[in-house]
Amino acid sequence: MLLDTVEADAARVISVADRYQEMAYSMQRQRWANAVAPGQAARLQRVRALGVAGAPAAPLPEGAAPRLTAATLSLTPGADPSALGGRQFWDAIHGGSRTEVVAVSSTPTAWRVNVTRGMALDRMAAVAALQALDATASNQSAVSQLLNDPRSRDCFEMAQLQLYQCMSAAHFRYENAFCLGQHGLRDVGICMSAVGQPDTSAMTPIPAAAPATTSSSSSSRR
Repeated sequence: MLLDTVEADAARVISVADRYQEMAYSMQRQRWANAVAPGQAARLQRVRALGVAGAPAAPLPEGAAPRLTAATLSLTPGADPSALGGRQFWDAIHGGSRTEVVAVSSTPTAWRVNVTRGMALDRMAAVAALQALDATASNQSAVSQLLNDPRSRDCFEMAQLQLYQCMSAAHFRYENAFCLGQHGLRDVGICMSAVGQPDTSAMTPIPAAAPATTSSSSSSRR
């Protein structure tokens, strides 16, 4: 269930990245978007400020906060994907339809752990267990350590660095949308999805086609 949820969240982020990049390509055909972006240095500075640890985050949608807490063992995200921990939780929070990438198939993809990222999944499971036991407040130090996964941190920091470099090199208006889509969103989604990979052993094999019978081979057997 952990893999199913994190891969659904990653697909959601990548879906938004697709929209930003489609917008960038569309804007590229507009004359106004091919003009020099004014105040680019100040824009980059604002983005850098938002990336600093402790920077204020955007407020949650109204009514979302109560849904981020729940009584111990009161939720069943396996049966209700819109519950906290479920693959459609964030779609339900925003009251919109399911993200297109997540909803392509009614049958969820089977996932298995990426063997190089097993530690990250262990950390997720440990934090989830503390959350389920309503013990995160009394174990804040442990939670902070668990959330500080080195491989994930390095991946996110590289995405952030590439976003800053892309915006530093941006000259035209449409290029900012591309930078945000590629590095601010897509790279982050890829970092998230790296903990799992499709379980090919769970896929239905395509039956081998029967060998065709040719007229020449038929005549040779006569």
